[in-house]
Amino acid sequence: MKNAIDISEIVIYQINDKGEFINDKQMEFEFDDYTCNQFFFDNDNDNELLFFTATEIIRFKYKEEDADQEDTVYTLRNFLLDPPNFGVFNKT
Repeated sequence: MKNAIDISEIVIYQINDKGEFINDKQMEFEFDDYTCNQFFFDNDNDNELLFFTATEIIRFKYKEEDADQEDTVYTLRNFLLDPPNFGVFNKT
């Protein structure tokens, strides 16, 4: 495919005391055609990311290194042919 981009990693930055962005974590992550390439920090736990897929919302514990790193927060009733590129979460 012409001009195709394959996203295969996530890089998490944090701001240090000088206001500079420093690399906190870099890891491989398999994005498929049905996984949103934007992610969000969980409002209750900044060590977790939230992703949309065609069938569910996934919580990804990016500081973990084991099999329990990923779990389903919500399963959608219908398969989305065109998954959202972003979402809006509230604190409730």
